[in-house]
Amino acid sequence: MGKIYTAYYQNGTERIAADMSIGRANLFYQMTLLAEHYVQIPSGIAEENGQDEYPVEAETFLRFFERFWEIGWLGDTHGLFHNWARYAAGMVESIKGKPVEWIDRYGERLTIIRSGGSNELA
Repeated sequence: MGKIYTAYYQNGTERIAADMSIGRANLFYQMTLLAEHYVQIPSGIAEENGQDEYPVEAETFLRFFERFWEIGWLGDTHGLFHNWARYAAGMVESIKGKPVEWIDRYGERLTIIRSGGSNELA
């Protein structure tokens, strides 16, 4: 049994952004809170709601991850948040519904991990 991250869009639709084991989902959320400290904007991910779901404001999370990536040192291949970024980028793909490529400041492509999110990529 796992926990899901459900993306909610301003137009009222929703989509599964990720489906993770309980431990991984909790760790991802805790790391997101720490990343918010450095990014200095909200991530759009709310606490687990008691129904094995973390609600995600889709548009807010997209802005958050784009800002996270712009900072550079947090998510690059030598950064402490690198593996978190791989999962977060998978959520971005699920939310956008299409593949996205992220290149770090060293010119290395982020290898994305899609953790059970929507498979409806364009």
